[in-house]
Amino acid sequence: MKKYLTLCAAFSALALPASPITRNLSFDFERSTGNWMTPGYWAGKIQFITGNARTGKGSVKVTTTEKRGSFFARGVFFGLTHKYLAGQKISISFYARGTGNICAGALLYGRNGKGGESMNFTYGKKIQLSGQWQKIEFIADLSETFADRIAPIFELHGKDATAYIDDAAITHIRPQNISVSPVSSHVVMPEGSTLPDLTFRTSETNSEINFFAIPADRKQLPIHTTGKSDSNGTVIYNGTANFPAGEVAVVAAQSGRQAYCIAEILPQNEYNIVDKSAASIKLEKNLNILILGDSLSDLHRGGNHFDKLVFWLNKYNPGKVTMRNAAINGDFITRVEERLTWKYGKPDIWRLKDYNKIFAARYDIVFLFLGHNDTVANSKSNYKKTANVSLADAEASFRRVIDFIRKKSPGVKIILLSPCASDTGKSRAIADNMVKWGHTGHIFGLPEHVTPFLSMLQKVAGETGCFYIDLYTPTKNAANRPALFVKDGVHLTPTGNSFIAGELLKSLASENSPLK
Repeated sequence: MKKYLTLCAAFSALALPASPITRNLSFDFERSTGNWMTPGYWAGKIQFITGNARTGKGSVKVTTTEKRGSFFARGVFFGLTHKYLAGQKISISFYARGTGNICAGALLYGRNGKGGESMNFTYGKKIQLSGQWQKIEFIADLSETFADRIAPIFELHGKDATAYIDDAAITHIRPQNISVSPVSSHVVMPEGSTLPDLTFRTSETNSEINFFAIPADRKQLPIHTTGKSDSNGTVIYNGTANFPAGEVAVVAAQSGRQAYCIAEILPQNEYNIVDKSAASIKLEKNLNILILGDSLSDLHRGGNHFDKLVFWLNKYNPGKVTMRNAAINGDFITRVEERLTWKYGKPDIWRLKDYNKIFAARYDIVFLFLGHNDTVANSKSNYKKTANVSLADAEASFRRVIDFIRKKSPGVKIILLSPCASDTGKSRAIADNMVKWGHTGHIFGLPEHVTPFLSMLQKVAGETGCFYIDLYTPTKNAANRPALFVKDGVHLTPTGNSFIAGELLKSLASENSPLK
């Protein structure tokens, strides 16, 4: 029996149009073409059919048509995203039989240095088809090539050629005996600065490593350099170029394995404001921090608001602050509680392993940054009710979680963070579109659900001796509010992450700081 790889989480904050290439994908073509398509500006026809399958009951039938004097069919899968493709090796494969000759390949999207996009087709060897199933494969080797994104393709050539395709797969090639990991952490610097030396470690000693410095500003092309690991496997990126304000990711890659460090470059005036807050915080002892949150803190690891917070705290208190980020996308307070209190014999829940030995260490501070999924409403109730947890159940769960944390980590200071003020207009537009296509719509940040949640959270903080930091008001009133959120109106841009980090620092540097 064929297996179909499900790419949906148990709960997804938003229905996204693409799947990350960090997950391997498989296509059995049992019910559809699996979003493989032939756009009208290319030649060929592609359709799902029952029968002519290698395994199971269905396959994809591909036929060539004429375009500018050539007979061919090109199929593409557009649904892949990845922030840092550089250094990866990706296998694109499928089984095919029929007539004509066929090959697998990829459409690589790069940059033209003017803010636009360049496209490059790359192909594997053409294989003559027959009545027997053959495996067709192409390996996109990006170990020395930069690409912003990749679209797997196949091409069938020959007049009146017909092919049947089944059991396609898109997988990473990652040697098990090779590892690459970052040693350096997230850094923030003022505009005009050169990137600092960034340290990585590889299991391969005395070997070459490819580096890619990838700026968020699309008008500046990535910089490809190499380095060599020493006898301990340590390799250092020596940056010499200046980059404009924004993020720069430095990727270290070897044989399909990769790791990255993110640097943020701020305009000098913005840097000075945050630096002033950070400089006022003097720690008398080490701090071990735990993060319990949702996708806002789970996403963009290595460069999100908590990574920035740790950088700033360590800048004037070197080496004193450590963090475990246990945020999980889609989380709300009752799910956090279920995961914290899970015992053997109970059914597994979403990403249970992420809490493995979570209290093996003792924490000085625990941040609870929830509320976005606790207050989301869906079209099933016409957005009149919260979809995941009622306000009463949320309050009771917060109290139990707070008590649980204190028992596991005596003396800990617990900080409750309000949710951000989501852009409900953008969220509603997405929800309306989902409903239009027959799915359930979700709207985040509706005031009628968020306002009672904020009151509850403040009350719980006051009655349990926790600290409370309001992020809702500053994100709602921010002058650059549209720049804080990505297109979904919920998740944070790099600017949004910087904004939240700055608000956290201001609170920790204030008269009522939990650090005092």
